[in-house]
Amino acid sequence: MNRRSSKILYSTMGISALFLIFAALNFIVSKLNVRGDLTEEKLYTVSDSTRKVLKKLDTPVTLKFYYTKSSNMPAFLKNYASRVLDLMREYKQVGGNNITIEKYDPAPDSDAEESAVMDGITGQQLNTGDKIYLGLAVQVLDQTVSLPFLSPEREQLLEYDMTRAIAQASKTNKSTIGVMSALPVMGQKPNGAMMQAGNFTSIPPWMVFKELKNDYQVREIPLKSEVIDTGIDLLIIVHPAGITDKTQFAIDQYILKGGKVLAFLDPVSFYTSATSKNNRGAPPMLSSNLDKLLKAWGISYNPEMVVSDMTYGRRMVSPEKRITFPTVLDILPEGLNKEEVFTSQLTGITEVFAGAFSGNPTGDIKETILAVTTLDSHLLASSLATNPDMAVKEFKPDNKKYTLAVRLSGKFKTAFPEGSPDMKPDNKAEPEKESLKESQKESTVILVGDSDMLYDELCVKVTSILGQAIVTPLNDNMTFFQNMTGYLTGDSDLIGIRSRKVIGRPFTVVKKIQSQAEQKYKNKIVELENDLIKAQELLGKLQAQKAKDQKLIISPEQKEEIKNYRQKESNVKKELKTVRKELRGDIDSLQNRLKWINIALIPLIVILFGLGFAIYKKGRRLK
Repeated sequence: MNRRSSKILYSTMGISALFLIFAALNFIVSKLNVRGDLTEEKLYTVSDSTRKVLKKLDTPVTLKFYYTKSSNMPAFLKNYASRVLDLMREYKQVGGNNITIEKYDPAPDSDAEESAVMDGITGQQLNTGDKIYLGLAVQVLDQTVSLPFLSPEREQLLEYDMTRAIAQASKTNKSTIGVMSALPVMGQKPNGAMMQAGNFTSIPPWMVFKELKNDYQVREIPLKSEVIDTGIDLLIIVHPAGITDKTQFAIDQYILKGGKVLAFLDPVSFYTSATSKNNRGAPPMLSSNLDKLLKAWGISYNPEMVVSDMTYGRRMVSPEKRITFPTVLDILPEGLNKEEVFTSQLTGITEVFAGAFSGNPTGDIKETILAVTTLDSHLLASSLATNPDMAVKEFKPDNKKYTLAVRLSGKFKTAFPEGSPDMKPDNKAEPEKESLKESQKESTVILVGDSDMLYDELCVKVTSILGQAIVTPLNDNMTFFQNMTGYLTGDSDLIGIRSRKVIGRPFTVVKKIQSQAEQKYKNKIVELENDLIKAQELLGKLQAQKAKDQKLIISPEQKEEIKNYRQKESNVKKELKTVRKELRGDIDSLQNRLKWINIALIPLIVILFGLGFAIYKKGRRLK
């Protein structure tokens, strides 16, 4: 064999050996289900919280995956089903022998389809009339928790949904939560007044409370309750408008016995305002407070003042103008406590017409601030909160951060040292013995200055995919609520998973530029209005000085004043146009710079590195 033939033979053998090695490695890696996750948030890696839940399992869990494999299955659902199965395999790796995966193809009239129906998996009807399935049933002994339809819309929450289902199926005892509210947060059947008005439609429960029922035993507590059952692990209070002193006393005694409270107060209830417009009768109670309790705890809260913030305020764009709604707050991560487990991973919550807390807690109560505004904020009269133009006009930054949510923990003292509010002076000895004066053990109260953040329109979006209603979050409001609930009930395993998502990186510099420009814009509006008022007053004085038979005749002085006013109005409008143009120019310029940095920076670094390396190699050769 000559040298040329030997080279060809060895080359062929080498290439074949490499091919076999790569094929073997590919086979081994596929069996090991090894993947690389290069995302900053590690979205495609099972979280530590899931690992904790799976490590706690002491009973086998069966994951029954129902997936239609026919050609009728839409391509985007086929791809998603593959990703779901990948995640299930990772659960198997972590859970070991405690996790069993079963795959079913629910073909029409098959045993698998019958099993899917029995496990609560919902078939989706296509336009062709065919029915497809893509769902998961988690079975632990005789307990089954179903995810009827796995939608790609909720892919960011897939791990949470699966781990939550496993936790629910494995749980033998659920915590009991009481819900007290002046709003129909738990749903409402049509009452007499509604039926008289011709409204026979039931009000569905708010989504956050509908979800709450999946994890806990939930009991509705009337707002006029005089006793709170100590068997309740957590009392959630939402907009307690019109609450009586007797009920506050009941809450006081519940806390002193070790009960925990999560309270959402509100200076202006957006829900009440929006839903009461078509109702007749007594004016709606827009504000709520726990005045007796807060005063005893050393907390100040003014139900007639609303927080406005020009940096966190929501941007509103219309064909006529751009304006900030400073009382609708989109709170960024910088405004949330990064030291607390239930707020550290949140990327933003929304509060509408929220109130602020201040003061110094009394006694041994420890305060932890959970959410704050920026320094570019101001307290505004609640009567002006719903009007964005007035809110911007009256805005004057206080250079102070206002507290939007706070946690109080420790041993509390009673807000009713003289006993129950209905106690008569001549017969108070016995009730005094029955009521507690201070905590028997440490407790926790979380106060939030807004109740509308739990309302469906402000926290979730409901879309229909193949006839199935899919709920996706608009922000972290629901996560914030669920995290606090889990923390207060001692069920915190899911907190880390709920908070996992693609982190939004808003242009905070852009928002500051907008805020500054809008302040200039606001000042011009005020200047124009003042000039208009002065001109109208002067015209009125000139009119009053004229004789009765000349009232309808415009004098030369009036003509000159009108001419001057119109000239002023024209000048100010030109200045307003210039401010708007500068605002758009600043924002567009900044966004363009960021865009070009994103597009060109990495290629430029690679080119410079290549040139530097080439120069380095050339220099070494010359040596």
